[in-house]
Amino acid sequence: MNTNLLSALVPNFSNAFIWLNAILMLAGIFVFDWNPEVVIVAYFLETIIIGVIHICKLLIVILYGDKHLIDPSEQNIFSGFTVIPFFILHYFFFIFVQSIFIFEMLGDLIPKENGSFNVFGNYAYLLSQHDVFMAFLTLAFSNVAMTFKNFILPGEFRRTTTSKLYFQPYVRIFIQQFVAIFAWFFMFFASSAMAAALMIIGFRLIVDLFLNKASMDKDFKAMLVNRLKKNQKFEDAEQTEKSFDSFLEK
Repeated sequence: MNTNLLSALVPNFSNAFIWLNAILMLAGIFVFDWNPEVVIVAYFLETIIIGVIHICKLLIVILYGDKHLIDPSEQNIFSGFTVIPFFILHYFFFIFVQSIFIFEMLGDLIPKENGSFNVFGNYAYLLSQHDVFMAFLTLAFSNVAMTFKNFILPGEFRRTTTSKLYFQPYVRIFIQQFVAIFAWFFMFFASSAMAAALMIIGFRLIVDLFLNKASMDKDFKAMLVNRLKKNQKFEDAEQTEKSFDSFLEK
């Protein structure tokens, strides 16, 4: 890893909540005696937190965003109030279907009588467990704090549109769900819940730090885009950068 990449990992004001989130999750395991499996469950639950916060962000942009930024030729289902019910149906249906498979994997962590299809009952049961609830609150706090710091306080909501904002959560939840599922398989085959929990905390920390650095530093973003183009053999450089921009958290 070169010096430019390492610079993204250095703690500073812009990534303080990302580091705080990882530290609190580690403290939960080593100080408050959380079951290591709780960390993996919490990152599944964070998908719901991200979705709820994103609905709020879309609503804020609709009500208080700069209307002059909206291109009349691009007005569609992703612009105006119609974007919110569309996002809710699409995003949370995805979570519902995914949750069925997740609860099948969780096995002993949920009541056998519930079954994997009792999605709402299983989530209610998990959140009734003290360590799961505390981990959930930790992730909720860090996500809300980052939204205020990066989106509300700097007035970012005035400089974006719902069309640009709509797709932001998808890459993040894809990454974290992939890592959580991989960590669960790792725990199952290696019989080490602690190793799996530490792996997901570390991987999420690095990914979030890189994305945060890219959203703040144009040169760093350009370096990541160039690496994507080189490794993935993208032909359209402009489209690659636009796609990358659409997933950066603000």
